[in-house]
Order: sequence, then structure tokens, then C-alpha cells
Amino acid sequence: MSGGPRTNRPTGRGKTRSGSGGRSEDPLDKVMRRVNKWVDRNPLGSSLLTVALCAALAFLFWGQFGGTLRWAYTRYVAARLDPVLAAHVTPHFTALRDLMREKIPAMEKIRNMFVYRAVDLTASKEL
Repeated sequence: MSGGPRTNRPTGRGKTRSGSGGRSEDPLDKVMRRVNKWVDRNPLGSSLLTVALCAALAFLFWGQFGGTLRWAYTRYVAARLDPVLAAHVTPHFTALRDLMREKIPAMEKIRNMFVYRAVDLTASKEL
């Protein structure tokens, strides 16, 4: 046993890890790499998760601010906007609703979506 330290002797520094960064690596960076790998391997699942998260955020936003938004619309916007909606938008939605209720094949419905229809708004009870 001549000269020099042994190669398998433990040192005070501990084992160094190559590639992963060890303790000095940012934990958020590590998590984001794992998430990115999962997204790359599961495109459909990540799309569904994105839709679910957006729907949950919209639900929470409406739950928190829906009453205030309805009040502000009624107070400041409704008087000017409702006549415009009744004149221009309501006939289109009424025509589409009537078209969807018809018993015709799907391709016929799709074709008829782009054809002008005269709508009787006086018979519409919902709008």
C-alpha cells in the first residue's frame, strides 16, 4: 500500500450526480421537465386536462363575479344592447334552434345551416 489515497475511500463531499443536477437544481425546473415529458407522451390527456382546467377557472370566475357582471350588464349595457341583439342575433339563433329540432339527416342539417331562413319571432316563447 504505497502512496496516494484509495479510490473507493469515502470523502466529505458526498457523491456527485451527473446529468440531473443534484441538490443544486431548481425543484420547479425538475417538475416542469417531468410535466413536459408527460405532455409529449399523452397529447390527448393533456388536451383534456387543459379543457378541464379552463372550465374550472371559468366556473370559479363566474361563481365569484357572476352576480356583479349581471348587475353591471343590466345597469349600464342592457338598455342599448338588447334592442340590437333582438334585431340581429336572435333571428339567427332561433333559425338554428328550429333547424336542430327538425328530423332530417345530419348532412342535410349542416347544409341548411348556411341557407337563409325566414323566422317568425312572435311564435318564439324562449327569446
